[in-house]
Amino acid sequence: MLPYIAPSLRAHLVNILLSHASDSASIPTESDPGDDPYVLRSTVTKGGSASLGAFAARDLDRGEPIVTERPLCIWPQELEKDEAEAMFEQMSDVAKAELMALANAAPSNLGEVLGRRATNGFNVELPEVEMEWAGVYREDGDGKAEISPSHAGFIFPRIARINHSCLNNADHAIDWSNLLMTVYATTPITEGQEITIEYTSSLIQRTRAERQALLHESFNFACACECCSLTGDELAASDGRRKVLNDIVEGIASGEWARADVLKGFERMKELIEEEGYVGMPEFSEAGVTGAYHMWVQMRKQRTASEDE
Repeated sequence: MLPYIAPSLRAHLVNILLSHASDSASIPTESDPGDDPYVLRSTVTKGGSASLGAFAARDLDRGEPIVTERPLCIWPQELEKDEAEAMFEQMSDVAKAELMALANAAPSNLGEVLGRRATNGFNVELPEVEMEWAGVYREDGDGKAEISPSHAGFIFPRIARINHSCLNNADHAIDWSNLLMTVYATTPITEGQEITIEYTSSLIQRTRAERQALLHESFNFACACECCSLTGDELAASDGRRKVLNDIVEGIASGEWARADVLKGFERMKELIEEEGYVGMPEFSEAGVTGAYHMWVQMRKQRTASEDE
């Protein structure tokens, strides 16, 4: 089923698809729900609240795809209640039923539709592409300037069933050529273990109080994951590591550090991330730092592998 795309985003989404088009004869598709390697069941968080979670039905290897899905709908980030309801009415009956089957944990003033979008939506950063061909402009002081939305709200009904954790064991990536999101394991997951992802980026740099505030504002829930349930000295140590990580990210992003200091910073970041128990490749608040750190990690792995041969 093709997603419902808000009229204001259609030109931009088509342009993204065209700019990422692949010549491959093999076209990826959504994974079959019947083949999903997890089962949904009720769970109780360490904070005592009940929720539905995705639990591994078998052992999963690091890097193994868990679910691949197209969005049900793609809407602008800033929406009023009546705008969301108007878009909902333009969706097919099947799509409407899928959306209404999702949980609604948002304040009642948002209504049934916008509430479900707020509860289950991903705030996705859109790739930067030229918009000239689409003729989408706004008048600027010096003439015409392109309108290029930076983010949009995506709803993936199956992926929405996977809970958040600040120490997640799975991550997600979007294939822009086919408009598919894939969730994959970032560490081996044993049968019966809950599968979790991060709902937003740069949480690795945030203290518990900062994470709680951000998650409540964006998704209207209080995280009670393993990390957020820490107390006393363990909580202080975790918050301290994340504060140092944030300082290093901001320092590298400033452009004022010498190359040697940047490399030392990457080494320290790796140590802190491992001490925190975070697996996978984190996404920091500064995209440039994220890319540079990921490249440094890969080069370090290659160097270590060559030295071991």
